[in-house]
Amino acid sequence: MADATVIHDICGRLDRGEIDRDQFFEQLTRAVAELIGCTRCGVWVFVDTAEGRALRCMAMYDRRLDRIVGAADIYNADSGPYFEALVREGCVVASDARHHPATLCFVDEYL
Repeated sequence: MADATVIHDICGRLDRGEIDRDQFFEQLTRAVAELIGCTRCGVWVFVDTAEGRALRCMAMYDRRLDRIVGAADIYNADSGPYFEALVREGCVVASDARHHPATLCFVDEYL
């Protein structure tokens, strides 16, 4: 489905108990990757750790592999262009993460 109602349907299945948390995240990230035509789609949440604010990956779907893949937490999430954009906009959509202004800071260590 290339229609945003698929997200509503996935949320409804979770709400009704038809799918569990892991199935929800896999279906959600798969659907969003398809909807916007990206290679990878992830759902991340901010968490507070002893070292400071971090981003924890709840799920990362890779369309090339057609499966959920692992993604390491990102620490020091209190500053930098990515986190400023994330807090300001609520998301970062980078068609080319190696050249996007908000994601350049991850090229050497994460990408």
